[in-house]
Amino acid sequence: MSYSVSLQTVIESVEALSPEDQELLLNWIHSRRVEKQLQERAGKATQTLEELHAGNAACDIRAAEEPKFWGDEGAKTYHVLIKKEPEGGVSATLLGWAECKAVGVTRQEAVLRLHDLVSALLAEAEIVPVKIRSTQSDNPWIKYAGMFKDDPQFDDFLAAIEAYRREVDAESEAYDRELEAQGEEK
Repeated sequence: MSYSVSLQTVIESVEALSPEDQELLLNWIHSRRVEKQLQERAGKATQTLEELHAGNAACDIRAAEEPKFWGDEGAKTYHVLIKKEPEGGVSATLLGWAECKAVGVTRQEAVLRLHDLVSALLAEAEIVPVKIRSTQSDNPWIKYAGMFKDDPQFDDFLAAIEAYRREVDAESEAYDRELEAQGEEK
């Protein structure tokens, strides 16, 4: 059985879908394309190191070289760290989200798995900007600054502190001289 539908009919059908369904369709098309690419690559005996590390480590999860489709206008670009693992394979880690890490045999497979992981995570959650004001100041003594500026006895208090410091300094100097004298006697 063959189906013959005009391109206009397909476009109208897709446009009639909700934005969520359009996104699901887009993800499905993307995953099928990457799956086909992976199958083609699996047919190759080996993969060169240049192919493995091709491109920039900071890349769009959906692969920046792909053409834009409907629904991509709101797509966000995330930075992904691509790393060759010592035990084999390639890891893809979404920077800033330590728990979002995927491993694959190839770079593309790792990125596809990461994309699926992030899509599943964002399907159940959302990202919102929140400003949080610190309840602590940088200096814990700042709340005492200027506390006694209008106290008439504050100048006398500062004079007493200064006198005490001079007394301690004099005692310290006398002790140092005593130690020096004992050292010269030996």
